[in-house]
Amino acid sequence: MPVKAVIFDADGVVLIPKRFSDYLEREYNITHVQTHDFFYGALEECIRGRGDLKQMLPPFLRQWGWPHSSDKFLQEWFDYGNAVDQRVLEHRKPPDAGA
Repeated sequence: MPVKAVIFDADGVVLIPKRFSDYLEREYNITHVQTHDFFYGALEECIRGRGDLKQMLPPFLRQWGWPHSSDKFLQEWFDYGNAVDQRVLEHRKPPDAGA
């Protein structure tokens, strides 16, 4: 039976892993020390379903001196994390793999 589809785990396979906290430090001078409690505390609670990201995020943004809206933060975060590894997407079946 010919293969019709291949499913990849996106994180670290199709998407190139990049830390948004590195971006925040480079672009906004918001350090890893400042973002630690969010990424390793509040965000973990949201991932586990014990918090709402849109409600938990604003106090951290104020503390960090984030110059834009919460929506702008989320958009930059998700755009930054969406770095597709083109090598994976451009992979083709080898010519000798059969029909």
